[in-house]
Amino acid sequence: MFIIFYKTIVLRLSELQNKLPNINQRMLIIQLRELEQDKILKRPVYPVVSIFNTN
Repeated sequence: MFIIFYKTIVLRLSELQNKLPNINQRMLIIQLRELEQDKILKRPVYPVVSIFNTN
């Protein structure tokens, strides 16, 4: 299956899983990693701010 996107679409993994209900999480992650290695997909890493105070 080939899908061509003309726009930039940002989805979380859970959102993508909801749009593709017939694929299990393991296979989806494997495919996403392959697409990332082939420079077809870009996965930005955002900093996480903790909401808990450690004091």
